[in-house]
Amino acid sequence: MRTMSGKSALALAAGLLLVVALSWPHLAASRVGEDMSPKLHKLQQLDMVLTRDVLRVAIGHLRHYDTLDATNRDIDRLSADLSLSLERDKGAVELRRTIEAYRALHARRADGIERFKTAVARLRNSAQHFPRVVGAFFSERLSDGPTDDKLAIELKALLTDVLVQQISHDAQRTAELRRRVHALSAQAYRKRKLVDPELLVVTKHANVIVTERAKVEEMVARLASQQGAGMLRHVMVGR
Repeated sequence: MRTMSGKSALALAAGLLLVVALSWPHLAASRVGEDMSPKLHKLQQLDMVLTRDVLRVAIGHLRHYDTLDATNRDIDRLSADLSLSLERDKGAVELRRTIEAYRALHARRADGIERFKTAVARLRNSAQHFPRVVGAFFSERLSDGPTDDKLAIELKALLTDVLVQQISHDAQRTAELRRRVHALSAQAYRKRKLVDPELLVVTKHANVIVTERAKVEEMVARLASQQGAGMLRHVMVGR
C-alpha cells in the first residue's frame, strides 16, 4: 500500500486550512443568522404592531398611547441587544449593517411618533370642546329668543361641516373650512380690538380641528412609509 509523502500531507493540510479559512465567514454568518432568527422575527413583529397601533390611534380605536410607548421601548431594547451581539461576531457584516440601519430608521420614526401623539392630543381636545363651546355660544346669544342672525346660521353649518370633515377628510373641503374659520375669527375683532371673545374661542377650536386633522393624516402616511419590517424581512429570507 502506498503511503502519502510528507510533502503531499502538508499540501493536503494546507488546502484544508485554506478551504476552512475561506468558508468560515459564511459558516459564521449562517450560525449567527440561525441564532438571531427568533429575535429578528420578534423585531419584525413589533415593527408591524407599532404601525398598526399608530393607525388605531389615528382613527380613534385606541384612546391612549401606552401601547405605542411600550412597543417603542421593546423595539429599542431588542434592536440594541441584536446590535451588541453582532458586534462580537465578525461573520455577519450584512446583518450588522442592516440592524444599524434599522435602528437609525426607528429613531427617526420614534421622534415622529412623539410629534404624532402631540397632534392627536390637540385634535382630540378641540374635537371634544368644539361642540360645547358652540352650544355655550348659542345659549348666550339666543337667551332672548330665536334669531335669524347670520352668524348663528354660519356657526350651525360650521359645526356640522367640521364634524363631517373628521369622518371623511377631503383636501378641498379642508381648504374651504379654513377660509370660513378665518373669516369668522376676523369677526371677533373690530379695529384690531377683541370684541367677541366667545366667538374667538369657537373659531380657535375649529381651526385646530381642521389643521391638526390634516397634519395627523400626513404623519400617519410618513410613519407608515418608515416601517422597517421589510428591511428585516430581507435579511431573514432563507433563514
